[in-house]
Amino acid sequence: MKHMHATAAFVSQVQQTITRHAMFTPDTRVLVALSGGLDSMVLLHVLRQLAYPVAAAHFDHQTRDGASAKDAAFVREMCSSLRIACYEDSAPVTQQAAALGESFENHARQLRYAFLIDAANKAACPVIATAHHQDDQAETVLMGLLGLASGLGIAGIAPVVSRMGVRVVRPLLECSRAAIASWAHQHDIPWRDDHTNRQATCTRNRVRLELLPTLEEHNPRVRTALARVADVLRVDGEYLDACATTALEEWEGAHEGTGGDITLPRAAFCSLPEALQRRIVRLLALRMSVPLTHERLVNAVMFIANAETGKRFELGNHVVVELVRTLVVFRTVAQGVETTLLSDDTVDVPGRLVVPGGRLETRVLSAETVPPTGIRSWCTSDKQYFDFDKVVGTLHVRARKPGDRMQPVGMRHTRKIQDIMVDRHIPADQRDTTPLLLMNNEILWVVGHVRSSHALVDATTTKLLEVALHHAAK
Repeated sequence: MKHMHATAAFVSQVQQTITRHAMFTPDTRVLVALSGGLDSMVLLHVLRQLAYPVAAAHFDHQTRDGASAKDAAFVREMCSSLRIACYEDSAPVTQQAAALGESFENHARQLRYAFLIDAANKAACPVIATAHHQDDQAETVLMGLLGLASGLGIAGIAPVVSRMGVRVVRPLLECSRAAIASWAHQHDIPWRDDHTNRQATCTRNRVRLELLPTLEEHNPRVRTALARVADVLRVDGEYLDACATTALEEWEGAHEGTGGDITLPRAAFCSLPEALQRRIVRLLALRMSVPLTHERLVNAVMFIANAETGKRFELGNHVVVELVRTLVVFRTVAQGVETTLLSDDTVDVPGRLVVPGGRLETRVLSAETVPPTGIRSWCTSDKQYFDFDKVVGTLHVRARKPGDRMQPVGMRHTRKIQDIMVDRHIPADQRDTTPLLLMNNEILWVVGHVRSSHALVDATTTKLLEVALHHAAK
């Protein structure tokens, strides 16, 4: 009786998820992404038990010394015995990814989804179902929180997304891996086991096999807690996106841009809560095919709020944000046009970093090499020396920000970077592309112009940090 209750509860949970997120209706034909593993085999069988019409699709990545071909044969045989249409494709993903210089995971995902969408169209299935579950969600949220993989946000895996006109849904997203395995055992569902999932050779596997079990020692329900975080952020995010979209529709109706520009009223934008400001910038970046880091998003919002009219901010992918009188203009510029703010980049020691107009190079020298004439005889506008042991924390390079100040060498007080640049006759159109070298939050050098009084070389110095600007050939 207990097993029957658990079985009914599992099926009920899947149906609840389908209904809650309006994934599909009873007569919708669903294409199941069927790898042959535990999760996808359970997904196929539970959808059949719920009487949804299904077809299957399998992509062979040609990996694991031929084991993936056996997975494909298993899927083919299972679909035949269940009298389910099965669509197949195959590619040498490892070799292709290496040739393209891409990671295996990213290239595999691109190929797999392209195949699934093509198979869905051939099978007349408006919906593709994948077997992502609650544990996958917890892993994804944790990876996003810790910044362990690019492109992953803490909102995790969405229950429903659209890809090229086809809905991709995750009916198992609110089911745990343990519940899936239990249901499979109770119903004698066969599956193929991928031994690489038990090897801590990639980031996700290490999170699954090492980090999450450690966290479970503090909270046995940590996976459920992380999945709950994803759900809360997704629902809140959908509301904020709707508010941002409404504001954009109103503003763009009043201020239509030309040549693909998107124009917003600056005062109205700045009057909104910062949460909505960020959503608006993110939505526009997405519309203009600009990938945004969190730091660049925050800097863009700060720029709109504080920069002077006439200034430009490089959003990325040849898109700039320009302040024109009372307006904010999102504009695509021609390739090769140097625009504004540098990204905030860490400087390795020793190492080199490309900056507008050239590159910065760093190295460490012994103070014993300083000539009798002193360190000043080595310093130029393009080369400066610092006491290596006084440079504490992270070195990084960025463009100026509103409110930046520095204590120039020889002065007792700080000055605004803006005033320093004016005094040094740095042209206005070059001030946002002039690199600043920082030690944590302290500005060490307006590169090519003025150094600060921090980390000065003196009689106690034993090691020198040399930072040199090498101009690009014209």
